[in-house]
Amino acid sequence: MRIFLIQDGEAYEREIELPFKVENIEKVRDLDFGSINFFPVFLIYTDKNDFFENTCKRIRNNPNPHIYLSPIVLLETEKHFPKRLEAMADVVVNLNEYNKEDINNRTFFYKIDKIHRSFKNLNIPPGTKDNSIILKVVRYIYTRDKKAKPVRDSSSIYGLSYPHLETLLTKEDASIFNVLDLLEDRKFLLGEFFEKVHFCNKCFSAFLNFMETCVNCGSGNLSVENLIHHFPCAYVGPEEDFMEGNILRCPKCRKELKGLGVDFDRPTIIYKCNDCGFVSQDAHVKAICFHCEKESEPEDLILRTIKNYELTALGENIAIYGMESLFFTALKERVNIIQYETFLTVLKLEIERCKRYRIKSSLIAFQIKNINDLYEKLGKRATELLKEISIIIQTITRKSDVISMLNESLILILLPHTPKEGATMVLTRLKDNINQLISSNIDISLEIITGFKEIPDVETEPDVFIENLLEKMEVKEN
Repeated sequence: MRIFLIQDGEAYEREIELPFKVENIEKVRDLDFGSINFFPVFLIYTDKNDFFENTCKRIRNNPNPHIYLSPIVLLETEKHFPKRLEAMADVVVNLNEYNKEDINNRTFFYKIDKIHRSFKNLNIPPGTKDNSIILKVVRYIYTRDKKAKPVRDSSSIYGLSYPHLETLLTKEDASIFNVLDLLEDRKFLLGEFFEKVHFCNKCFSAFLNFMETCVNCGSGNLSVENLIHHFPCAYVGPEEDFMEGNILRCPKCRKELKGLGVDFDRPTIIYKCNDCGFVSQDAHVKAICFHCEKESEPEDLILRTIKNYELTALGENIAIYGMESLFFTALKERVNIIQYETFLTVLKLEIERCKRYRIKSSLIAFQIKNINDLYEKLGKRATELLKEISIIIQTITRKSDVISMLNESLILILLPHTPKEGATMVLTRLKDNINQLISSNIDISLEIITGFKEIPDVETEPDVFIENLLEKMEVKEN
């Protein structure tokens, strides 16, 4: 484990006693990412908010997965950083409050090792650059093995933020809310309700003042007063009409009021405008944005549901295997591969056909889970072997079959007019032929995951259908 200790200009001159024993700690003033092709740990020692945030963004903005997925440890001294900034770090250690045994055994090394083990599951060929924010977000969530939760953040115009995810964004990327919406729409993430928030319909700020105003003149200068109902004479009027010194006396029958609930009650309140004098039982409510000062009706505000997010089976596959691969490049030279979004449309149409005409079609999924072993074992020769696998797929499938790739090595094939018996036969032939090819070329035991589902003759969403198929896929080791 190589650890980089990053300090600001003032902190760099101070001696630091770390609460754990680690060898090979390298002190750096300026980060040079060019030479890093391993999985480091970054310790950031500073009491400056801007320095810590900018350093986190510089690390997370890098397209190299070894860098942007690396653990970040915040070393605090007397100062506690805001919750938003602490959320950017994987581990927060206060040097004045730490329990050395706790940090050594759990907080520090346990979390760092857990991230490292998750990172090793990723299929990342040498020289990989992740420039897609979609891929960066799902890989970050995968390596942290936890839900992406919002943080209440008064420094954010939205009032809530996902600081750990927002450090991944560059200036060219959309807001994190738009990115998360897109990932949820594609079924890469599963959202869980956290809170509903009203946003300004002009600047999207969550900092709004909901103000009661006069229904006559629109002024916000209102006085609120109780309305009193006197039981014996049935008189109803504002409380000020009953005030007589320190007692309450009915202005109609002149009787002194005995007690609330005994001979009178306060059924409601009234609003009196101090500008125009208008009195009403209801006030008009308007929202004023603290950020852009726009006045809006409450029903015109943007109501957004804020969520916690976790990866779906689709999302995990994207995180592990990426969006495109050598396999995809080799396969598209032999067969017609359509984009996943287009595949969903075709599948939806096929589901409708099966429902209407009671025909039998199937969807199969085929994945070489340890395809990374091929890259490591064969190097550049892996491309030739992948071309041979592509020929096998071309030979076994029909021109009417529809093929798409979900990630690095997971192939989806729609088999029209093919019941489950035919789908099983196609899968068997694919596995047997690929295993024979591999065994005659290299000594690798393939871990193949397969699955199939016959398309039902009832209404079902294509992405849900695929998700169910992936969850039930079985591992076959050969």
